[in-house]
Amino acid sequence: MCKRRIIEFWVIGIKKFLADLLFFAKTHKKMLLIYFFLCALLIPLSWQQDVYDWYYFLGKFVVEGKNVYEPINVYAIVKRGDTGRFGYPPFFLLLFSLSYVISDISTLPFHIIYKLFPVIVNVLIAMQLEKITKSSQSVALYLFNPLTIVTVAVQGFLDVLVIYFIIKVFQDFGKKSSAAYLGLSSLSKQTAWPLVPFFLMLNLNLKWFVVLAAVFLGGLAPFVILNCQSLLNALLFGYINRLGVSPLSPFLVFDFLKKVELHPWIDIISVGLQLMSILVLSLFVKIRLKKSAQNKTKLMEYFMFYELVTFSFLYFLAPHFLSYLLFPIVILMATYSEFKYPYFCVTIAGYVFFIFDQGLRHNFFHYNVWAPHIYLGFAYFEPVSRIIGGIMSAIMYGSFLFTFFRIRRRGAQIE
Repeated sequence: MCKRRIIEFWVIGIKKFLADLLFFAKTHKKMLLIYFFLCALLIPLSWQQDVYDWYYFLGKFVVEGKNVYEPINVYAIVKRGDTGRFGYPPFFLLLFSLSYVISDISTLPFHIIYKLFPVIVNVLIAMQLEKITKSSQSVALYLFNPLTIVTVAVQGFLDVLVIYFIIKVFQDFGKKSSAAYLGLSSLSKQTAWPLVPFFLMLNLNLKWFVVLAAVFLGGLAPFVILNCQSLLNALLFGYINRLGVSPLSPFLVFDFLKKVELHPWIDIISVGLQLMSILVLSLFVKIRLKKSAQNKTKLMEYFMFYELVTFSFLYFLAPHFLSYLLFPIVILMATYSEFKYPYFCVTIAGYVFFIFDQGLRHNFFHYNVWAPHIYLGFAYFEPVSRIIGGIMSAIMYGSFLFTFFRIRRRGAQIE
């Protein structure tokens, strides 16, 4: 009886999803045609080295039955100075391996097949944003934002999948299904992990927590059985030492502590302090929201504030990280026109940083991207990139402060 109910639940859910997608496609036929045409032009011109070697080999190794959380000594990885192991939770591996299989059967380039996934997920995000905002304008604001186009069509990052799951958490807020979506987002990338305390504090319910834990731990279980130590090293300790922005670095002091080799336990101490800070912030949000958690607009405001504090946008403004700010901005723009300022500043900051940082590192000479004569002298531009990132970050945070000030002042005048 239980099995039959589960099957019926999935059948009904899939039918509803397909019906919604078909209606959305018919309603925005011209817009989607332009979007897919633009993506088709940009997909072959990739500025993301990982798509060509890292993701390809990961998909290949998964299909061959290898554990990618153990060090894999291949030229395509070692030449990048990487750890030689996969450093993220396992959900993305499904898409890497599926892309590899389709590419192998069709003989089409791997990156062409693989990039179709984030491009399509972006459409699903736009569909959900329209449902939340009740405005078709949200579709254009999201799909044709340069950050969105660069992230999926040019770089091929799968952060959009994490974002899709997070949006579903908001849509089903308070239901057990929201816990499942949060578990899937946590199984995709560590950038979702600092968001867990935010939702957990607002859903202090045993059944909700059990669903979240079951989905997350269930996804990790096969790799825990294979090699628990390798999984732990890859997901925690290896990720802490990765270059770039760390979602577990809410304050500059933690970035500094990671670089100070005073004690072998410094990483653990640093992460502990970060987690404590995130928990305190989550408690603050819960107290501020009180009984307003069901108010989606109010909830999104505090979610935006929470992201700005827990995500380290001090100088690293990569488009795929700023996309985590983009979707709340688009939602809030439907209620507050003042959010046009952060929308503009986040977009410009991300695109400028992409040109000066990732645009120089991940150019179309992908197979020799680390060769000095093709690397475009990025080492000489890095200080300039840091300065530009810092300036753009200050402008971006300033736009949020200005916007929240305008909204609060307007609310005070109305009262």
